[in-house]
Amino acid sequence: IKVIVKDVYPAYYQFYNTYPIALVTIKNLASHPIEVNVRSEIDFYSERPGESGFTEIAAGGTAAIPVNAIFGPRLLKAGDNKPAVLDIEVEGRAGQTETKDFSTQIVIHSRNAWNGDMDKLVYFVTPGDDRIFTKNRTIVGQLEIDPDTEFESVVKAYTVFNTMRDKGIRYHRDTNIAFYKDDRVQFADETIRLGNGDCDDLVVLYASCLESLGIRTAFVEVMDPNEEIAHLYLLFDTGIPPEEGHRISTNEKRFVIRSGNSRIDTIWLPIETTVIDQGFDKAWELGALAYLEEGIVRNGLSEGWVRIIDVNRGSL
Repeated sequence: IKVIVKDVYPAYYQFYNTYPIALVTIKNLASHPIEVNVRSEIDFYSERPGESGFTEIAAGGTAAIPVNAIFGPRLLKAGDNKPAVLDIEVEGRAGQTETKDFSTQIVIHSRNAWNGDMDKLVYFVTPGDDRIFTKNRTIVGQLEIDPDTEFESVVKAYTVFNTMRDKGIRYHRDTNIAFYKDDRVQFADETIRLGNGDCDDLVVLYASCLESLGIRTAFVEVMDPNEEIAHLYLLFDTGIPPEEGHRISTNEKRFVIRSGNSRIDTIWLPIETTVIDQGFDKAWELGALAYLEEGIVRNGLSEGWVRIIDVNRGSL
């Protein structure tokens, strides 16, 4: 009796394997309970039909049943926004089985489309991309790092950032986009190929590089109430315990102590990727300053307009 359909964003394809893309409300017109299962599929894009599993509906009752779709990487081949057909089969059983089929339109956005939900930006991070993985392993493979040093992650992060700078990758300001329109986010390999990107693109690139080296990362989202445009920069985990912080900087305001995905506190460094042309040291300086001023002094973290989103977990 009712279908609510959500647009599909290709970069989130793994997310949709556990999160419904539509909601179907079904009414049982029989005088006895029935069990209902909903199958769904989008031609070409679905790897196989998704199934809701059977839900019991009382006589004369209704139930809102989630519609799932099983997507794979080929969803990322989507070009411009275009409509597609969501085919739905409702299977009801109560002694005997009956099925009813219907279709509805759904919009598949382009592979680079992002709806502005910062928690979904993590799906653009691609540490497993062959080009990203190989390039960064080659870069750090040339370093002579003491295997017992606690600064391994810092040295790797420093080298990768300055290598990107030396390769000519630069910040390019994005145009202001109306709230009802998609933003466009480049995947890491696209930013390398193009040689530039906005703050979202550069954070995604650097996070992809560090994650490919086993270094944990997090986004810092800033929705400053005094600014019209949101901003984004990056935190990465040095793996160094808090008691060794003085070995990184005698100024404790230059780093952040947090647990991230583990329950062990470590030191994280804030990096402002938009100043990539000025190198790692400047990016660290400005990132630390922004975190201090916006997150701590102006209470952005406690008031919620500054958020930390771990790349491998939801928001904190």
